[in-house]
Amino acid sequence: RAEIAAAEKIKAGDDVLFLLARAADGSLRDGESLFDQLTSFTKGKPTVEAALEAFGLTSEETLLSAVDELAGKNGSALLKRIDDLVDEGKDLARFVEELSETLRHLLVFRTAKKPEDLIDVSEHFAAELKKRAEAFSVEDLLYMIQVLSKTPWEIRQSETPRLVLEVALVQ
Repeated sequence: RAEIAAAEKIKAGDDVLFLLARAADGSLRDGESLFDQLTSFTKGKPTVEAALEAFGLTSEETLLSAVDELAGKNGSALLKRIDDLVDEGKDLARFVEELSETLRHLLVFRTAKKPEDLIDVSEHFAAELKKRAEAFSVEDLLYMIQVLSKTPWEIRQSETPRLVLEVALVQ
């Protein structure tokens, strides 16, 4: 990631590169293509905000807030979050995939001896996840991941994707 940016003489912060890796889902070829798109989109000056917009990703802050709302069983705040996502034109299935991955990270923090070896996120995001992991039991995390694992497909197939997401998150 950083090597490509350096070779192209483009300054891209670690946060931008982590978003790029997240959007590419581990594919180097996709990562290179997405990097080219991002640098073109930003005229060679990629930012976190531009990467979030260009790739349709959810910010770490939004994901952490959703985790806090799940931990607090705050259905009202979760419904408001979904409303905000809809208003912003976000892909609800993509949001669920990102939230599921975030819950997986929490599960890793709860169960692994060396969680840092098993997740690839920014240091800041890892520290925030580590703090929040204790708010969940392993069983709760497994249940939430199981419920959310089928939700992206259901959202894509549904005439009422918002309702599918609301039911899944409140469940």
